Amino acid sequence: MSEQRNLLLAIVLSMIVVFGWQYYVGPPKPTPEQLKQQEIAEQQKANPGAQPGAGAAATGQKLPRDAALKQAPQRVAIDTPTLGGSINLSGGRFDDLRLKNYHETPDPKSPEIELLSPLAAEHPYFAEFGWIAEAGAQQKTPDANAEWQLMQGGQLAPGKDIELAYDNGQGLTFTRHISVDQNYMFTIADSVDNHTGSPVTLYPYGLVKRSSLPAAQHYWVVHEGFLGVFNNTAEYDTYAALGDKNETKKFDSKGGWLGITDNIGWQRLFLRSRRNMRRRSKPTI
Repeated sequence: MSEQRNLLLAIVLSMIVVFGWQYYVGPPKPTPEQLKQQEIAEQQKANPGAQPGAGAAATGQKLPRDAALKQAPQRVAIDTPTLGGSINLSGGRFDDLRLKNYHETPDPKSPEIELLSPLAAEHPYFAEFGWIAEAGAQQKTPDANAEWQLMQGGQLAPGKDIELAYDNGQGLTFTRHISVDQNYMFTIADSVDNHTGSPVTLYPYGLVKRSSLPAAQHYWVVHEGFLGVFNNTAEYDTYAALGDKNETKKFDSKGGWLGITDNIGWQRLFLRSRRNMRRRSKPTI
């Protein structure tokens, strides 16, 4: 009887621990990254064009860059001493950017270097920002197909900021304030006004996507591919290495930065600097 009583007591205590843990602690909440991946998977099933990094132009057929830009005519121009291009109001995406001071050849009349290109172009390369709702929430967030409205400004330039807005029709208004400096730095400040009368949990995300790498001359002295610093440690992989591994790289870090590097800007900068050096070395009479 004593053994049976002890066994029964152990079972009861175990059940108290299990159900008490579920009630007071519960399962761990998914991280923003997990929520983002879950939403992408769900959107891929429901609508392949609505996922982050996709868009209405994702038809599978690649177009020349100019033709791809014409597929999304609602744009806000970018004009700085160093940059030209536009922001796609469909998705609020940065997918059109040119480097004014660098050209395809040393000839200053040759075409400017094209940095960012739309998803439907032959070599897509773009950046976008968005929000992910909490798992199970019914709130609609601005995705790659969201139509943003220009609320302030006419074109983005140094000292001339713009402001975009998106109303999800469910009590949330998303606002995006964008500024740019004289050089290459964009500043994007996102905010949300909640008029639902209830708390809403949202997670912001930033995305830089590149695929179908353009043909270019490669130099062993220049790193081409992924580069970042996480927890004060440099991490990098070449395009070739990333393609061979066919895997997802994940990093957890407090602070740091990441980017994608090419040889194009370096090559043109080198040619430009060398030309200037020759000019300065000419004797003065």
